[in-house]
Amino acid sequence: MKNPSSWSAVPMLQDFATAPEAVKSAARTLRILEFFDEIRRPARANEIAGCLNFPQSSTSKLLTSLVKLGYLDFEVSTKTYMPSIRTAVLATWRDTGYFRDGSIVTLLEDLAERSGLAACLTTRAGIFVRYLNVVQHRRQGDVHITLNARRYAVSSAAGIVLLAELPDSEVRMLVHRTKAQKDESLESMSLEEVKTNVQRAQKDGHFISHGMVSPDNGAIAVALPEAVTGGWQHMALSIAGRLDHVEAKSESIIQDMKDSVARLIGRRSA
Repeated sequence: MKNPSSWSAVPMLQDFATAPEAVKSAARTLRILEFFDEIRRPARANEIAGCLNFPQSSTSKLLTSLVKLGYLDFEVSTKTYMPSIRTAVLATWRDTGYFRDGSIVTLLEDLAERSGLAACLTTRAGIFVRYLNVVQHRRQGDVHITLNARRYAVSSAAGIVLLAELPDSEVRMLVHRTKAQKDESLESMSLEEVKTNVQRAQKDGHFISHGMVSPDNGAIAVALPEAVTGGWQHMALSIAGRLDHVEAKSESIIQDMKDSVARLIGRRSA
């Protein structure tokens, strides 16, 4: 984006769910690659270690290994790292044309620029919503969303619009599975509340969350049609940021999101 403010200058919206267990070195490797996708610029080893709260020595060794394997490039003059082209083309066979040609990323960038908020591409994984791509607007004092964060589907805007595509029986099962997490943030959540939110999303074609994830933040989400996703994975677009900003621009944001998706499909089918 045009305003490359430092990572530390932007507050981070933390994961509200328990992080899944994983082999430490594998998790750190992928988190480093996600970090570059979030900042979209070169970075030094000490910045990477500091932002991700990794030990400096092991981070340096891991970065060196990734350079040797060809997944990172290292610029000697600036002592900075960047993902390599080899990393950029990994798994391109898996995506649809909208992802391979950059249309989805361009859509996210445009939405972030026009709204002044973060634009996110998400999908549901069991009871959680996970971020596939996030374009931060990086306005001072606004929310920063990390790619490794997870949200409960039943209590997030993106999750609600994705649940709106499911039968009532599956929604009920997901609510019960989520409640079984014994998370304090879910104590007041009820099946009736989730069903009401899902019905609203079905009726409106979008959903607005008012402080569902955290009191000061909100989001607006719409589900992506099968024409974009290819039908192999349900996805949603969401615009997120400080609640007052989201609420003040909600009508124009909703219309912009829906128009952007329609134009995307129209250009491809023309």
